[in-house]
Amino acid sequence: MKISELLDKNILVWGYGIESKSVVDLLLKNRIKNKIFVAAKEKLNEVLQNVEFITEDEIESYNFDLVIKSPGISSYGEKVQNLLRKGTILTSSLNIMLAEISDYNNIKTIGITGTKGKSTTVSMCDHMLNSIGKRSILVGNVGIPFLTVLDDPNKYDYIVMELSSCQLNNIMYEIDYGVVLNLYPEHIDWHITHDNYYKDKLNIVKYSKKCFLNANDTITNNYLSMNNYSTFNNQDNFYIKDNFIFYGKNKIFNINFLDNIKGKHIFENVCSILSILAEEKLNIDLALNSLSSFKTLEHRLEIFFSNKKTNTKFVDDSISTIPEATIKALEAFEDDNILLVLGGYDREQNYDDLVKYINSNNKVRKVFLLGQTSDRLYEKLKKSEKFNNLEDLVKSIKKSNLINKTVLLSPAAASYDMFKNFCERGENFKKLMLKN
Repeated sequence: MKISELLDKNILVWGYGIESKSVVDLLLKNRIKNKIFVAAKEKLNEVLQNVEFITEDEIESYNFDLVIKSPGISSYGEKVQNLLRKGTILTSSLNIMLAEISDYNNIKTIGITGTKGKSTTVSMCDHMLNSIGKRSILVGNVGIPFLTVLDDPNKYDYIVMELSSCQLNNIMYEIDYGVVLNLYPEHIDWHITHDNYYKDKLNIVKYSKKCFLNANDTITNNYLSMNNYSTFNNQDNFYIKDNFIFYGKNKIFNINFLDNIKGKHIFENVCSILSILAEEKLNIDLALNSLSSFKTLEHRLEIFFSNKKTNTKFVDDSISTIPEATIKALEAFEDDNILLVLGGYDREQNYDDLVKYINSNNKVRKVFLLGQTSDRLYEKLKKSEKFNNLEDLVKSIKKSNLINKTVLLSPAAASYDMFKNFCERGENFKKLMLKN
């Protein structure tokens, strides 16, 4: 719905994070006729003219025409389902932005999703577009709020969006380009089942004028017939072979040229961006060379310490909350002797493949285990030791011989048993490792 269609409605804004605050600001700026209601778990001590703050438990006491929901609120929850049964319309800040910019033919929208790699890929996409002279803006989880675009849409040629499964569950408007990087079991707390999660992710295919799928991704292949879609990481388009990016039979870029980006899987994701750039007839060579100035995001294979004399590296990959991501991290440093920090909140994930990979890899010299998963991992992993807290774990690492070693935090688990989120876990790890 466009802003003009919202102004006479009885509206609830559910949640009050950055995105939801931008919704309230937008409605107030456009002089909404009715009072805006804002719901959170606990009543907020905020005072805003024409805004009433309520708790989630009070929602069903009111009759709302429309609910603008934060992505953190599960669409499968009982309260949301009750609203839908009453005929209440549910939407999001993403849908408002897409509705508003639908009249701007000069703007192209790019949405990228996947269980892992979204943030780095959208950041690279935005970086490459801006580097070749296009006016790009990055919005969503790692950028600015979606609705910021509406301040002056004519400033942009491209809107690059990181789209989560929670946002795609309720997407209502078409985008120009979609990308599905990969699908792994994740976020069952929000989606209830993995099948719901995969189908919500794959909504991006229905709502994209052109969508690029990862030809090598097993689960995507299980849900969709790749023959019916455009793909990357296959020999008809962009793919990686022998440390080069190829386009068809043509070798176009040596990935070893870049010291600042680690991991073959990251360059596989770059192939999705190149697919879009080629479709737009943009300068591929210039875009690839611009990656030499790309700064790796925090907590994503972030090398935060490097001593070339002793060949010692410390790496923060706290974002790796599933075993598949940790395998990718280990592959990124396959030539290094690794001291691996592993474990965290136990969501009963299957670690068999990761355990097999570690136990058969003599480059993983020792595994330092932390958190709820440590007991069951300790039983299966050779060369492992359990710790009760991060401080003791880091002390043990520092007592090790760190010459010719890479210390890698890649937990293969969420952080909620000991930390607020993966960012706090990564920050604490870096602070302790760098402390004298």
